[in-house]
Amino acid sequence: MRHLQYIVEWLLLGLACKSLALMPWRAALAVGAALGSIAYRLGVRRRVVWANLARAFPDWSDNERRRVAYET
Repeated sequence: MRHLQYIVEWLLLGLACKSLALMPWRAALAVGAALGSIAYRLGVRRRVVWANLARAFPDWSDNERRRVAYET
């Protein structure tokens, strides 16, 4: 089941990248930010992001890491 999830994520990411490449820069930034926000709210790779931020910034509080994860 996890393998299928990875395939679907890869296909959607590829489609998004191809679509964004065809847009003007500002529009691509806005759409990319919106897609990132949606993915974060849906929990797509959220645990991976939190784990990577914890490894990269061990001195940060959980609130700081959560803020950066959401804003990025």
